[in-house]
Amino acid sequence: MANRIRYLLLAAMLRLIRLMMFVQQYDRLIATFLSLVPSLMPYLGTIFCVLCIYCSLGVQIFGGIVNAGNTSLEATGLYDNDYLLFNFNDYPNGMVTLFNLLVMGNWQIWIQSYVDLTGTSWTLTYFVSFYIITQLLLLNVVITFVVLRPFSDEMPTKSPGKSEEENKDADGEKDRRQTVGTKSFSQKIYACFHYIFSSKLPQSQSSNP
Repeated sequence: MANRIRYLLLAAMLRLIRLMMFVQQYDRLIATFLSLVPSLMPYLGTIFCVLCIYCSLGVQIFGGIVNAGNTSLEATGLYDNDYLLFNFNDYPNGMVTLFNLLVMGNWQIWIQSYVDLTGTSWTLTYFVSFYIITQLLLLNVVITFVVLRPFSDEMPTKSPGKSEEENKDADGEKDRRQTVGTKSFSQKIYACFHYIFSSKLPQSQSSNP
């Protein structure tokens, strides 16, 4: 009964999120986040598939190494940092371990520990390849998409050399493109960088004789 009351109190605290909707800054933040979710699903799905593949490999390669009967565990960083629960003995633990590697870091502890436990340097291939694919490639793509998406949505389309009617037509064309969603991700990135650095170009050109 006490646990149920605790859960009800936690659910009541979630009502504070509704109050955030009445604050303009938080309202924009939540609206931007909700608009990003559908576009991020392919990237997040790709990361999840990579985690599943590496988890299956990890269970087959490292399954059963971290156990209470392994006396060599005490000399590893897993034992010193209390990381024994993060192992590849089964699929759920493997997914949790890979997720911790994805968001927490401490790669050197896991890599050195599993190299010592397996006794082969080929273990580095597993962890280094996972780091390159997830951290350097996929996760950076997601972060770039989240950072540049607000710029692409709020970029002005008015040009000083055009008339007001042409600017209105450009605004309408921009709204139509945003609604239909025909812009590719690479085009959005190019347009964002062009918008960010375009204000500096006239200043640098005017300074030259």
